[in-house]
Amino acid sequence: MIWFTGGPGCSGLDALLSENGPFQFLPNGTLVDRAENWNKVANVLWLEQPLNVGFSYSTDVADQSSNDEIATENT
Repeated sequence: MIWFTGGPGCSGLDALLSENGPFQFLPNGTLVDRAENWNKVANVLWLEQPLNVGFSYSTDVADQSSNDEIATENT
C-alpha cells in the first residue's frame, strides 16, 4: 500500500506517527505499538507528496508551487 501524505506545513511523519503507522505517541510522550494498524495486513510505504512538504524537496523553482495536476505529474 502506498500512503501519499503531506501538504503545506504537514510532514508525512504526521501520518506515520499519529494516523495509521505502527506506533503512536501517548499523551505523556511515550511511543508504543499501535493496537490496530495497516502494516499488520499490508506492506506500507509513506510518501511525502507533493514536493516541498515535510522532508521532500526540489531545487527546481518550477516545483515551488503545486496543485493536483503538478502533484500527479510528480508521482
